[in-house]
Parts: sequence; C-alpha cells; structure tokens
Amino acid sequence: MRLRKGRIVLVTLTDGTVIRGRAAWSWRWHVVRVVDAEAVTSHGNIPTAGDVLIPWRSIVLAQEVMNE
Repeated sequence: MRLRKGRIVLVTLTDGTVIRGRAAWSWRWHVVRVVDAEAVTSHGNIPTAGDVLIPWRSIVLAQEVMNE
C-alpha cells in the first residue's frame, strides 16, 4: 500500500470508520499516519485530537482525493 505524502486521503477501516486527512511520513513500519484528520460520519465531519496512526491490517480501502 502506498499513499503519497502530503495528499488528501480517505481511509476506510475494518470497523467501518472513515478517516479523512493528509498523509504524512510515519516513523513506524506498516503504519499509515494521517494528520489534520477528521472522522467522516452521517452527521458531518468530526475533527480528531492529533494525528491518527493506522496499522495496515486495519485498512480495508485507502484512496487519494483528487480534486482538493
């Protein structure tokens, strides 16, 4: 899995959570780091407190958003 650093990404997790933010360099192997992240819900976007570290095994789908 490869997400280019600095791009806006949408990451869907195995529990159904969707995280939107900017991909950043991670100091851990097999971990994706998302900064300026927010959880996307049916009630709107909810900002997270700090960076989000996501292990690869928890990711179902990761995609870059093109028009932002």
